[in-house]
Amino acid sequence: MRSKLLFVLFAGLLVCACGSSESGNLEYADVDQKDPSGKFHGDADDYFANAQKYYGAGDYHRALDQFGKQLKIAPDDRPGQLGQAFSHYQVGLGLAQRGRLLDAAESMKRAESGFTKIWNGKLVKDTTIEDDFNWKSCMGLAMTERAIAALEKKKIDMIDRRLNGISDQGKSAKARTQQKRHEEQRMHYLRRSFEKFQRLSQMQNTAPEVLLNLGDIQLIRGNESAAERAYLDYLAIARHSVEVWNKRRQEAIETYKSKNERNRVLAIMKRKEESATKKTVDVLVHLAEIKFSRQNWGDSLSYLKDAIGLDPERQSLNVPIAECYDKLGDYDQALVHIGRYIQASPSFDKDTQRAFQLRSELLKKRGDTSTNGRLSK
Repeated sequence: MRSKLLFVLFAGLLVCACGSSESGNLEYADVDQKDPSGKFHGDADDYFANAQKYYGAGDYHRALDQFGKQLKIAPDDRPGQLGQAFSHYQVGLGLAQRGRLLDAAESMKRAESGFTKIWNGKLVKDTTIEDDFNWKSCMGLAMTERAIAALEKKKIDMIDRRLNGISDQGKSAKARTQQKRHEEQRMHYLRRSFEKFQRLSQMQNTAPEVLLNLGDIQLIRGNESAAERAYLDYLAIARHSVEVWNKRRQEAIETYKSKNERNRVLAIMKRKEESATKKTVDVLVHLAEIKFSRQNWGDSLSYLKDAIGLDPERQSLNVPIAECYDKLGDYDQALVHIGRYIQASPSFDKDTQRAFQLRSELLKKRGDTSTNGRLSK
């Protein structure tokens, strides 16, 4: 039973933070051990199963509570330790998104400590070897180190914004010294993260999250060719995963007889698919940017079309699509896509202003002298 539960847990560990959903309505898994006062009494496996449910529902705080209770009973249980570390990581991501940088840093430090406790510094050759937690904890540690580097970047940016309002030279020098320390920390953690992702990418059956992170870091480092290779490898896995998700969905429908349990599992699968789709779209956009920078307008356009095909709601993609058509000399199609973006834009912000400017330039190139205030169709 534990091996099956562990598979379910790890399947959820790669999901981006998605916030709490229906987790408040979850019941304890497969148990009914409450005393007359209604207090739950379970063994380590019960708490572990509960933690997986909360994690899958995106309620990482409750998952932490359940992993903590499990580990009080079985402190050396590595599946529980791994789940607890990933929960700290996810909580940290959520806090960072809300701007609570100090709390996020504390959560990431706990995740870092948890993964370090599990990983022995070695890696096996193949990720499919069962019951090996080293590569999983190594990946979690690499992801955490990258997240810590991102937090340092946020701190650097905050100091940058403050510097504009500091006239005192002494205070300005102090702020810049602090900024330099954050930059040193950022590079330190980014380097450590990069080294681990490189090692993980050399394993057989590499986890897609490894390739995604490796591509991102290579792009940050300015190594477009290496980033492109990692992204293409990721896409190969992501496209195959569509079939896997369809198979899992059908298996869930056939396996879970309880309507509530079936709906819960299908809802989790839907969120995972949405997360995977977002990542794939982001990768396609990165590849389009790389091709665009090499003046390969046709391939850039192809990637962007694939991206907007996967996520038609991402109207902002119409702008780079229009830019590609512009470079290819197809001004009619460029105007069609810039018009779609302008029509879908909810407000007249800087991006919309840029779109209107591009539209004006396209009309001139096409030879139009008057638009009569109408968008091109």
